[in-house]
Amino acid sequence: VDDLMNLGGEKYLPSVFENALRGLTGVAEAAAFPIQDESGVTVPCLAIVAKAPVATERIAQALRRAGLPPARVL
Repeated sequence: VDDLMNLGGEKYLPSVFENALRGLTGVAEAAAFPIQDESGVTVPCLAIVAKAPVATERIAQALRRAGLPPARVL
């Protein structure tokens, strides 16, 4: 099955999101996958295993630096 996430016409590999979070203090593991929100729009979601508390703003900054759209974080 196709690994690409189609987000509003833009296509991303999950590994691009995961790589953006590698190296953030407190992040042990990260996995990205698409989900559909309440209105049926596909949005990126991140499952994060934290070894220490990680502020969602730091995650958002890492995604912005990588040129990625915002993601929901679990």
